[in-house]
Amino acid sequence: MTVDGTTQTAPAAESTRSGNYRYPGAPPFDDSELDRRLFRGRTSEAETVLHSILSSDLFLLYAESGLGKTSLLNAGVLHELRARGHWPIAVRLNDTGKSPVQGIRDQILEAAASDPAIELDIDETDDDPSLWDLLASIEIWRGNDLQRLVLILDQFEELFTWGWADRDRQRFITEFGEVVRGHRVGVAGSGDAMAPPDVRFVLVIREDSLGSLEALAADIPKIMRNRFRLGPLDPEQAEAAIREPAKIDDDRLESQRFEYTESAAVEILDFLRTSSDRGTTALAGGVDPSQLQIVCQYVERAIVPGKTAGRPTDAVVQIDASDLGGKSGLDLILSKFYRRTVDALPATDQRAVRNMCELGLINRNGRRLSLELDAIDAEYGVRPETLQALVDGRL
Repeated sequence: MTVDGTTQTAPAAESTRSGNYRYPGAPPFDDSELDRRLFRGRTSEAETVLHSILSSDLFLLYAESGLGKTSLLNAGVLHELRARGHWPIAVRLNDTGKSPVQGIRDQILEAAASDPAIELDIDETDDDPSLWDLLASIEIWRGNDLQRLVLILDQFEELFTWGWADRDRQRFITEFGEVVRGHRVGVAGSGDAMAPPDVRFVLVIREDSLGSLEALAADIPKIMRNRFRLGPLDPEQAEAAIREPAKIDDDRLESQRFEYTESAAVEILDFLRTSSDRGTTALAGGVDPSQLQIVCQYVERAIVPGKTAGRPTDAVVQIDASDLGGKSGLDLILSKFYRRTVDALPATDQRAVRNMCELGLINRNGRRLSLELDAIDAEYGVRPETLQALVDGRL
């Protein structure tokens, strides 16, 4: 990102994960065997996305921020893709110090270096390759089996929200369109040089950024053809995400196995579904999974240890509604998360972020409001890289 003439890269999302806990809180679930066991409530969506990726060279996954796009891919889809002869990796277009294609190549090399089961053959001789030439040069082997690359362009909105030069953005869009269409424009050649790269693409984007894809429509007319909208958890899914991880017995987990009583599960569900509009309270149809994880993380780390202290390690304690402190107690859990997240920012940014959140994003009736990116910086002085860190942290 370019700020005051300086090229910058995205700040690393600050993870609050330490140790193996059942509920990650704000960070997404990881691509690990343990997290696949703990990730509950999204079986249907995971199967739909998996088969959509396998049946299409271009797939679009979108949702409102915080509804779990990354968790769904990490814990629900990537392992199944690998089991079917694919090598999925996620890349981001958030380093304007190099071209988008150079950034993709560097992230592919990093992913291969961290995966001991993979042997990667890739052309590194061209300082500034086209996307076609880069992807066509790639061979991926897992033992004796040739793998098919699945390139997940995560947070794809960054192509438009970060400070890319117009020429760099348009060049990438043009080259991306050529690869997806399987046809290069104005390039003479034959044989392998003209063979389309054998790659599947997954675009992951926030729902409020879908309009940005109009810029790709001329080069990729089918960009919206194969798509899936990830929605909130329905009550049954949310109950599974609350109760099932608590029951898992695994020596790798930091916390002792526990259970939620039905009254506790209902208390959390009703709290997460309750919305207020002009003084009228109603239950929404869906549950925000990021808020669910924050509440359950607090239960696991703050309430469970006190109830298991001095008990045998095989004892199963129960979390009852009285342990949660009612609506005020659950409100306090979320407000503490908000304060911790803001307090972790540089002191120079904290006041601007509080003003944005408390004055710009919530009205007097407690309803969420929307702000344009340009307005956030202009009206509240929240820098784009700070805003990205808040998005990555699920605030």
